[in-house]
Amino acid sequence: MEKTNRDLSEKLERSSEIVKYNNVMNKIAFSKFTAIDYNFLMMLCSKLKNQGTEEVVFTFAEIKRLANYSKKNTNARFISDLTRMNKK
Repeated sequence: MEKTNRDLSEKLERSSEIVKYNNVMNKIAFSKFTAIDYNFLMMLCSKLKNQGTEEVVFTFAEIKRLANYSKKNTNARFISDLTRMNKK
């Protein structure tokens, strides 16, 4: 039961987080981005905002959780998705 409550709490935390960005981003064509790519990008924007030049390190688990990445996908698929997005 505790795990279910924690999962629900994490989902609510993620779903209530709003990413604000400058209107300039609306002029950028993300036409080759998939929904997964866009989730990764918005997660990074949200977490890196106001970090300045500080180095930020994310574990794979954190990226998956913050980007609401499907638990159904394998780690190999996750790495493939990150690599593909990084090339864009």
